[in-house]
Amino acid sequence: MSQYKKLETVGTLGHELTHALQDQHFDIEAAQKKYKGDTDRELAYKAIVEGDATLSGFSVVNGRVDDQTMDYFDTHLQDIVPVFMGRMEGKPRAMTYPFIFQYTEGARFVAEAYHRNKWAGVNALFTGPPLSTQQIVHPELYFDTPTPAKTVKLAGYEKVLHDWKKVDEDTLGELMLKIMIERTMGEGTPYVEAASKWAGDKIVALRKGKSLTVLWMLDFRNAGAADNFAQLYTQILDKVIPGTTARKLEQRGSAVFVMIGDGAIRYHEFIPEVWKQSRIDGAPIEAP
Repeated sequence: MSQYKKLETVGTLGHELTHALQDQHFDIEAAQKKYKGDTDRELAYKAIVEGDATLSGFSVVNGRVDDQTMDYFDTHLQDIVPVFMGRMEGKPRAMTYPFIFQYTEGARFVAEAYHRNKWAGVNALFTGPPLSTQQIVHPELYFDTPTPAKTVKLAGYEKVLHDWKKVDEDTLGELMLKIMIERTMGEGTPYVEAASKWAGDKIVALRKGKSLTVLWMLDFRNAGAADNFAQLYTQILDKVIPGTTARKLEQRGSAVFVMIGDGAIRYHEFIPEVWKQSRIDGAPIEAP
């Protein structure tokens, strides 16, 4: 047992020293501040930070760094999940899974960079980081066919809902979308395929008194994927939202616009302007 504790201490020391080196060479603290307000991009960046430190800590314990070490760690990644789950016991999956994701999927992603170009490949992740959790989950979208998330601008509701105060604005990304689907439809459900077709999103929360309205614009890889998500999310809303709560969902091409809360009662007044003024990668959303 004392030997195990000694190894654990060495691994932790290697992990934390790696963070110190990351900050010294790449100023990771400043980078993380830059991504505040974009949960998806922030999680993707944290995944390379924690993935790199996790692999380095393991390599210190193992006494060497090579492709075989990386592969061995990858095959035993699930062994460390119970450790994290113990620390996060009783907390919701929306909190626990993104936390674990940084270490497990982050380590897999960093290992892929190491396999391709050794430590130079890992260092390159900090100068040109992945832009979404989607690229962490699907490394080929970063390394082989670079596919950044689309930038979604949600606008056009402001005039009608002028008496509502914006209290939050964020991008959720594939990971949080997957968690949302699993939380309602069950873990391992084939419905999570809808999340993998995600291309970009923007969610806005508005408050007036004690009332909350959520407006969410999502873009998908194609119109078929958008239609599948629209049908799925309609089911999800019916399951989790009380029947008296206003909700409306509309699709236009590859885009889906979701409205939930009292502000959605007036959707017919602002929805034409939302479709007119919102943008995906700077381009107007095409009329059906």
